[in-house]
Order: sequence, then structure tokens, then C-alpha cells
Amino acid sequence: MTGFGPVLRKEFVEFFRTWRVWVVGGAFTLFGLVDPVVARFTNQLLASALGDGTIELPDPTYLDAWAQWSRDLTQLLLIVVLVVAAGTVAGEVNSGTLIMPLTKPVSRAGFVLAKFTALVGLVGIWAVIGTALTSLATVAFFPDVQFAPIWRGLGVWIVLTTMYIALTMAASCLVSSTIAAFGIAFGLQMVSMIVAIWQPAKQYSPIGLNEATAMVVTQQQVDLGWPVGTALFCTLAFLALAIVVFRRREL
Repeated sequence: MTGFGPVLRKEFVEFFRTWRVWVVGGAFTLFGLVDPVVARFTNQLLASALGDGTIELPDPTYLDAWAQWSRDLTQLLLIVVLVVAAGTVAGEVNSGTLIMPLTKPVSRAGFVLAKFTALVGLVGIWAVIGTALTSLATVAFFPDVQFAPIWRGLGVWIVLTTMYIALTMAASCLVSSTIAAFGIAFGLQMVSMIVAIWQPAKQYSPIGLNEATAMVVTQQQVDLGWPVGTALFCTLAFLALAIVVFRRREL
């Protein structure tokens, strides 16, 4: 696995010199700040739109802010991550920038693993920043805030997202188009949401982590053993698939 360190450093440097820092960092920052505001004023907006006395809603709490953040994590922000992950290999193959580094002592396995590690690390950093911003903004709007649920939920989301990054990278190694790689990953994500209707799939596979994230942040009881364990297994399987496919691929 030669070349892991140099490629990893290159990825971190390039992240902050390209559009990816603005897309990923901007998205997590924006939703992190906006979600508590949305949770706090949703009732007033609905009352204003529908008229006083038309609908009666309970007063919002900090758990509504946590729930809003978890929805954005598992939906819009996860899609942003898939878009970035789709171009990790396919984008460089199309641009022709892979030929030079791979003719040097950089193994293809080291190349794939370095890109995976860099993306997981950078997404994790921005997810922590976004969660911290959400926590601070929530304190400004709600009393008696408990922070443990949102950070536990973030941990569950990181496990889920790490698996999807590995899946998307495998697709990126398989096809030559960034759009096609994203389409494969996004399509499988949509299929998993449909399959989640079946209770055994949700209980014993990574499919259940979407709902589990929301349940954890709202302090509901959920068994994470099987979903987390199978997600970690799938992550390793997708990484192995990415390496095998990329080793056989002509550049």
C-alpha cells in the first residue's frame, strides 16, 4: 500500500483549493445555523399562513432543532457528500491526472484508501463544525438544552455516511463518469429508503441507520447493534470492491 501518505496529504491540500471546500463546508455551515431558526419559528409561520386558530401545535423544544438537523444530515447533506465522493476517482480518470502519480511508486490500493480516508476525515470535520453551530444556535432559542443526543446522533450518521462514501467510491472506480457514479449511489440510497419499509431490513441492516439517527437525537430507544455492525462490514466490502475494480481498470 505504497503512496498512502503522499496521496492523503495531496487530498487535504486540494480540498481547500477547489470547489469542494465551498460546497461541503458551506452546506454544513448553512444548515447548522438555519435549522434551529426553522425549528423555533415553524409554528408562527404556519399560524400566519393558515390563520389564527386554524391549527394548534405544541410549543417547539430543542428536540425539534435536533430533529431538523438530523433530517438534513440524512437527506440533503448526505447527497452533497455523495456528489463529492462520486468524482474522487472518475473525475481524475476523465481529466487524465492519474497517469503520472500511478506510474510512480503509488499503489492503486494506497491511492483508493488515501482518497477514502481524506474524504471521510474532511466530511467528519465539517459535520462536527455544523453540529457545533447547531448546538450554539439552539442555545440562543431554546432553554434547558441537552447536547448528548445530537452528538450521539452525529456518531450514527458518520457510520452511515462512511458506508455511503465507500459505496460511491466503488461506483467511481467502476464507471468513467462522475454523474454515473453519483447516479448509482443515489439510486441505491433511494432503493434503501423503500426497502426500509420492511421491518427486518431496517432492524438488521444499515438501512435502519437513517431512522436510527433521528431516533437517537430525539431521545428515543433504538437498538444500534445490527445496523452499525452491518454498516461497518459493508464499508469494508465496498472498499475491497473499489480496490479490486480499480486495480483492473485501464487509465
